[in-house]
Amino acid sequence: MIIGLFLKHIKAYKGINFVPVGHEYKFVTYVGENGVGKSSILETLDSFLNNKPYPINKSALSDGINTVGNEPFVAPIFLIEKSKVKNNKRQFDVLSSYFWSVVKSDLHSGIQTSTKEFFEIREMLLQGEEYSAETHYLIVCGEQNLNSTQKPYFASFHNDEGFLLHFLEQESTILEGLGSVDKKAKVTELKESLKSKLQHRDWKNITQHLKDLYSYVYFPVEIDVESFTKIETTEMQKIFDKKLKNKLKQL
Repeated sequence: MIIGLFLKHIKAYKGINFVPVGHEYKFVTYVGENGVGKSSILETLDSFLNNKPYPINKSALSDGINTVGNEPFVAPIFLIEKSKVKNNKRQFDVLSSYFWSVVKSDLHSGIQTSTKEFFEIREMLLQGEEYSAETHYLIVCGEQNLNSTQKPYFASFHNDEGFLLHFLEQESTILEGLGSVDKKAKVTELKESLKSKLQHRDWKNITQHLKDLYSYVYFPVEIDVESFTKIETTEMQKIFDKKLKNKLKQL
C-alpha cells in the first residue's frame, strides 16, 4: 500500500509538501474547500502510477524548475508485504533496509524538517505488531525530472551522505577524517556514482517495478462517464483485472 506522498511543485502544491494517506483503514477521504488541493493528490497519483503527464505547479513553472535543487518530484512511501514481491527483491532489500533503519538525527540538518512526517509514520508502524522490517518493505521512491525522461528519486533522502553510502554499499567510515573541502568533493563523487548506478538496468526501472505492484483508477468529477467506461480504456481493463480488448480480439 501507499501510506504517504512527498511531492514538490505539483498542481496546487508549490514547494515540498507531504500528503498523508494512512495505513489503518481501507477507506480514505480528503475534505476541504475548493482549490486547496484535494484533486491534486488524486491526479498526482494518477500521473505517477499510470505514467501520465504531471500537472506542474504554474507558479513554480514561471519561476523556473530546471535549476538544481528546484526540480519537481513525486515520491510515495510504499509499505509492501514481502511475500507479494517476486522480482527485484535485491533492489527492494537495499532500499528498505535503509528506510527501516535510518535515524533522523543522522540526516543533514537541512532535510530533517522535510522528512519528519516519514519518521512519524514509521514510528506508528513500529508501535504495532503488524508491520516490521522482516515482513514488509518500507520504501520512499518516486520520480524527478518530470517534464522529461523521469529518473528514480528518493525525496529529500536522495543526496544525503548516509543514503548515498548505504545505496552504494560503501563503508560509512569513508567520510571520517576528511577535511571540509575533501569531504565536499567526496560527496560530489558519491552523487555521481549514484547517478551512474541508477542507469544500470537493475535500477533504472526501479520506479516502474514499484508501480507494477498497483492498479490505480482515477475518476475525475468532470469526466464523461460514457466515454470513460468504454471497454477499451486502460482504466476499465484494470477494474476487470484483465486485458479485455486483447481477449476480445483473440475470441
